[in-house]
Amino acid sequence: MKCIASSALILSATLAPLALPLSGQAPGPEAPGVKKLTPVLCCEAIEPCLEFWVEQLGLELTMSLPASETSELLGFAMLNQGAVEVMLQTYASMGADLPDVAARAKDAPSFLFLEVEDLAAVAARLGETEIVKARHETFYGSTEITVRSPGGHYVTLAEMTGD
Repeated sequence: MKCIASSALILSATLAPLALPLSGQAPGPEAPGVKKLTPVLCCEAIEPCLEFWVEQLGLELTMSLPASETSELLGFAMLNQGAVEVMLQTYASMGADLPDVAARAKDAPSFLFLEVEDLAAVAARLGETEIVKARHETFYGSTEITVRSPGGHYVTLAEMTGD
């Protein structure tokens, strides 16, 4: 089963820089500022994606909705851990609200950047998850692994090592 987001997203537990305008100045009274960013990852089926997000990365399933009144399958799920929040929604569920967007979402993979406290501990829990780029050091002070989640999303797991 394949999950693919409707747009490319970068996710970090620290979202404070997003509240500033591009000029680097503090937002004025007319600028509302960004309070939170939550990616909505579209997928064929939510259930196959849950092991990666819950068991391997440690997010908690905090809310879910069935695909229909008579279905045992999920149409939507919300996952949280601290400041990190991810939503999963099936293409069918999105199609009920936004059919044109849902049709295009299948061709737009997501790319997430997730900062973790202990990369070695997270890597040890990845099981059969596909490693796209092995553990490596970056010029910007992090140690990273990039994986392809069971739903098809690319997730860079990064432990910041620099000051």
